[in-house]
Amino acid sequence: MKASEGLFTLYRFDPNDKKRDPEKLLAKIPQNLLGEDLLLAMSISRGRMAGFMWGDALVRWEIAGKQLRLVTPELRYVRKPGQPVSEAVERTYNDSFMAAVPIVGMTQQGDPIIDLEPLLKSDLAGVTSVASGRIQPELSTWRTVKTFPDNVLIDVDMAVGGKRGGQQVGITYGFRRLPKLGAYSPRRADPRVGYFLTAKMDWSKKYNERENFDRYIHRWKLEK
Repeated sequence: MKASEGLFTLYRFDPNDKKRDPEKLLAKIPQNLLGEDLLLAMSISRGRMAGFMWGDALVRWEIAGKQLRLVTPELRYVRKPGQPVSEAVERTYNDSFMAAVPIVGMTQQGDPIIDLEPLLKSDLAGVTSVASGRIQPELSTWRTVKTFPDNVLIDVDMAVGGKRGGQQVGITYGFRRLPKLGAYSPRRADPRVGYFLTAKMDWSKKYNERENFDRYIHRWKLEK
């Protein structure tokens, strides 16, 4: 298989080799990337609602036995270690995971290798809500597969079958390392101004405080 090195090392057979499956796509996740927060962005690139940003999440890779899990950390609830309520918050609001796939191999350095088909040729993005039917991975194909030092871009022609035939929906997945904050700092929300925001419940605040939520406006780090 041909290797393309980047954030993940991707392995594919030469598409001109008729004896090999061109849809076989493996990924090696570096050991030092396990547990690191990444941005996963998903968009609809073709088909109904093409061009829509369909979803994004903060994720991290974690090994669980013979599986590699794509975990979404719990960020809504803030706790301060050492406080009486801290352990209760940790037990109640724990991390969840979006998917889990078998580890098909492990390098001598401890880098897990996974097959990306059961992960990305699935309804991970939740597109069946607009393309009613069932995902058919055996009819879905990779359209674009690129890996770079800080991000991975994979575009899939997803086959969605229904009672009367089926349709193709293009789904683009982007895994990206988080940028360094630099001079960026969160900005607290003001109820007098309308904008999108993220709210966090801070359990470390005193019970008699008027407000237990910290609200921050959504900001974009735009650089030329």
